[in-house]
Amino acid sequence: MSKKTEWLVAIERFIESGDVYQIKGAAREIFELDKESADGPLALSEAECYLNNLESAEYFLSEAQDLKKSSVSNLRGDFIKSLIFAAKFMPVSALVVFEKSMREEKIISRKKKLLEEVKEANKDNKDDSKEKFVYFKILERYFALAANNYALLGEAKKAKEVLYLASELSVDNSLKLYSNFLFFSNYRAQTSSEAKRTLGVYTKLCEDAGIREVLYRLEPKTKNRAIKVGYISGIFREHATLPFLPGLFSPPEGENFEIYVYNMGREDGYTRKLREYRVHWRNLAALNPRDAALKISGDKLDMLVDLAGHAEGSCMEVLSYRPAPVQITALGYFASVGAPFIDYVISDKFLMPLEKSERFREKPLILHKHSALCYAPFDLSKPSEIYMPVEDNAYPTFLCQQNMLKLSDDLLMLWKQVFDKLGDFRLILQNKTISTKEGKAHLQKRLKNLGYRLSQVTLLPFAKDYKETFKQADIALDTTPYPGGVTTCEAIYNGLPVVTLRGNDPWSRLGASVLSAAHIEELIADTPKDYANIILSLSQNTDKLREIKSKLLSSLNSSRLMDLKGYSKELFGLYKKVYEES
Repeated sequence: MSKKTEWLVAIERFIESGDVYQIKGAAREIFELDKESADGPLALSEAECYLNNLESAEYFLSEAQDLKKSSVSNLRGDFIKSLIFAAKFMPVSALVVFEKSMREEKIISRKKKLLEEVKEANKDNKDDSKEKFVYFKILERYFALAANNYALLGEAKKAKEVLYLASELSVDNSLKLYSNFLFFSNYRAQTSSEAKRTLGVYTKLCEDAGIREVLYRLEPKTKNRAIKVGYISGIFREHATLPFLPGLFSPPEGENFEIYVYNMGREDGYTRKLREYRVHWRNLAALNPRDAALKISGDKLDMLVDLAGHAEGSCMEVLSYRPAPVQITALGYFASVGAPFIDYVISDKFLMPLEKSERFREKPLILHKHSALCYAPFDLSKPSEIYMPVEDNAYPTFLCQQNMLKLSDDLLMLWKQVFDKLGDFRLILQNKTISTKEGKAHLQKRLKNLGYRLSQVTLLPFAKDYKETFKQADIALDTTPYPGGVTTCEAIYNGLPVVTLRGNDPWSRLGASVLSAAHIEELIADTPKDYANIILSLSQNTDKLREIKSKLLSSLNSSRLMDLKGYSKELFGLYKKVYEES
């Protein structure tokens, strides 16, 4: 292998570890070895993107323009162009570059050949093999970037397709990419056979990867020993799961539990608040998966609870080393993870009635009295008065603050059926994509194509004070098949009713689980027709609307949804049962 190729391979290792300055050093070495090649400036450009130095990134990109190109440098150049657009919050422009690259590289028509080349990429240390390795690593990043941009625009199907292709053409990262594919799969309805098939692929990938060394260490059970429960995630910070963590960190009084927390991500002010609980805190973010698993195994846990599944903050790679004898998934992901190293899933009777458990590889641990979510916000402030915009405007105002992936065309058309019957209405949509000029324009185009009058739709960018928007709405509309969790809790806590549609899959029943625990079952629909009728009826009955808003503001704190002590008692009772049976 030539010295230049060695440096190109090294750059991929540095990108994996996030060592940007090593990337820059390697790029300069390449430039010194071959000043006529575009590889050096392009690697520098990519490094500057990761440092968010976009002006420097564009400079080095332009410097590479007239230099000698290879298949690797051509692909890296296009990837960097797309990366710069994404960093400027221009997802549409980023995808224009990506789709043009895919056509020029003939990725789809060459797929069969590329699948053979993937197998060759790790075979030996010859330049040709290693250049293929670098090509596929860049392609993997390019696919992941494109999937994120499609997700920003609500294009779930395209995001899934790109991630599936990425998992097929990955030289060493298929499991992680397919994990992301599984996460995006939940945004659209699946038949039972489809769900079983897609999950089965992940299980087989895990099995094909081989059994990793089992790292857990057992501590003998003695009568008075505390039961050791660990939690692992990459998102112990400001995040949608944050208000559901206190119940996990609060064992019932008089019960002998020790809590360990393994943080695999960055920290913020909310992390410091979480560290104030009586827990053993371990920050393992700087460690690779195996080393993190070794650290965890040293604590000799009785069980380790994963709080992310295939969602953001996923720790599947760490869990694959079996750092604990019993491994459970909960909270952040309500579908089956499909991993042979996960034994149980925590759910509730609303999410998973008996007939729904067949979709799960894991054995269900069912909460019968509480929702799988116990809402315990750090910010306890709430409105002191009831807001009824419909009385001032003489028409109802609806709100949805879910991300773009949840706003499918089918859902928007279902809403439109209601709006057409009302005639006069206002719909407020608020999310991060609308904060970008291109994202907002893309959504406006979709709405117009679906027959919406844009004058009746208000698109608001995401803001720190997004809860203020609750005062402008009469009713919040939940999404389907992927409903809200924290967004629903926040809305009803602030006195805003949420109408939800109970789906067929456990994860599509989360809204129903929350509203059942909040004692407002009348806002749960079982069919699209019922969903539309509840929205229509409530929006036309101001007395009923005021009654529900008043009930939410006055009594939600005493509901099962916010029953921290009762939830903790039931949850840790399940842990105790698992410990005794293991």
